[in-house]
Amino acid sequence: MTWESSDPGVATVSGTGLVSAAATTTGTTTVTATFSGITGTAQISSSEVRSIRITPDRATLVRGTTRNFTARGILSNNAEQDLTTEATWNASPSGIAVMDGNGLALAVSPGTALITASFGAASGSALLTVTEPSLVSIKITPVNQSINQGETRLFLATGIFSDGSSQNITDDAAWATSDAAIATVSNAAGTKGLVQGLAAGTARINASFSGVTSDDALVTVVPPGITTGSISITPANPRIRPGETVQFSVTALFPDGTVIGFVPGNCIWTSSNGSVAFVAQGLATGLGMGTTIITFTSGTMTGSTVLTVTSF
Repeated sequence: MTWESSDPGVATVSGTGLVSAAATTTGTTTVTATFSGITGTAQISSSEVRSIRITPDRATLVRGTTRNFTARGILSNNAEQDLTTEATWNASPSGIAVMDGNGLALAVSPGTALITASFGAASGSALLTVTEPSLVSIKITPVNQSINQGETRLFLATGIFSDGSSQNITDDAAWATSDAAIATVSNAAGTKGLVQGLAAGTARINASFSGVTSDDALVTVVPPGITTGSISITPANPRIRPGETVQFSVTALFPDGTVIGFVPGNCIWTSSNGSVAFVAQGLATGLGMGTTIITFTSGTMTGSTVLTVTSF
């Protein structure tokens, strides 16, 4: 089979029947196919691309992420055609974003770039703003620490960002303590995050930066020589019905005779059998009949008691 265009200046046709419109000339041509003396014809009209519309016309990307743009050509006959893979893409000024040949933008550095798609004499544009990743959360380490009176311990703050990256922000964050009489935390340059134990007890430490505040880390200040045998949980071995609650409290007896009480919300509580009871901030709720071990932890100190849920 042979193919022929009556006006190659308007459109050409390949040996396989693929018609290609000329880049600069519009009009109508007749395409003829001939096989064994039999012919067939078709009228082909080409239109000029008058303008290009890019979608989206405005976009914001976090540095290191990508976004697809599309380009649609508005033809002289008011029809539309997808030119996304045919157009020439560009981002200006350079260094903010990089475009590939299929309309995919890669955000490189903060700023605003003009995205253009060109085809022949027609072009269209869109605005792309590239921003730095935003801070999503702050993690403090360690999360549960015991120190002796007079001792210091450095806490670290790690920022988690919207692009999944993380960064040490210890020196940038503002640090706070729930009880400066028990433990202080430094905000001085060079010692930020340094916690000092002043008196027996438990304090909460947090860090804030750019409008984001971390969860609390717990620091328990103890005199030297405390043993696990000096921890007391009350009530001891209680019994409750399903649906009822019991509030536990914790005290520590030190070798010098000092007794301190822990704020239940400042400690970590666990239930060994979640189907029997749930515990949070020292408040246990009976769920199903049976027994479970309720455990208190603060720093290196720990204690436990047995909770029985029964119908009596």
